[in-house]
Amino acid sequence: MLLKEEEYQYALKQMEGAAEPDGIFAGMKKWFRERYALDVYGCFCDQTADGRFRLRILLWNRDCRKALMKGPNPDGKKQRKIAEEFSRLCRKYQTRTRYQEPGRFLITYDTLEDEIQKRVIRRAERDIAAFQAQDVWKVIPVFHRIHVFFENDSQTEVHQKDGLCEKINCEIGEILRKHDRYGVFQKGVSCIFTSRQTLDEKYDGNLFYYTR
Repeated sequence: MLLKEEEYQYALKQMEGAAEPDGIFAGMKKWFRERYALDVYGCFCDQTADGRFRLRILLWNRDCRKALMKGPNPDGKKQRKIAEEFSRLCRKYQTRTRYQEPGRFLITYDTLEDEIQKRVIRRAERDIAAFQAQDVWKVIPVFHRIHVFFENDSQTEVHQKDGLCEKINCEIGEILRKHDRYGVFQKGVSCIFTSRQTLDEKYDGNLFYYTR
């Protein structure tokens, strides 16, 4: 889920230590560290499209979110504990009356690292689009992924074996690091390698269909 701009800026201030968390959020940060050894960068209250009240917990990355999951689904026991703690804090501070009963709202998890990665790629988009290498037809950034298209499938197979794909990963990683203030690409980038042939044959040459 995309963060709203004000949510993103709030999270960055929390990460940088540039703002003190309020009572409820301070309580949730402390509770998450003690109970799950996880950092939380925001607790945002809103509503789903069908009008259900929701608490969105902002974690650092997908590994952190995985710690609160049971297989592909949220861990129900952990969600109940989170809801109970948030409701307790709402009652303590006499605020957010809709959230003072733990069974009345949904809990979801967002990740900050992904959001920062998307914005780094957006800032580097012009440099990425201008990137050139042997047999590369086009390089396209989509959200927090970089898609590299060779001209045909044979070239994709050859260059995955001869080291060119690894070289491209390194060079695009260097481009991103120039725009990466928070080190979210410190370990580099893993591009997705495909071909113009695949795009034409499987997606009618339509990048919109390919990226959906």
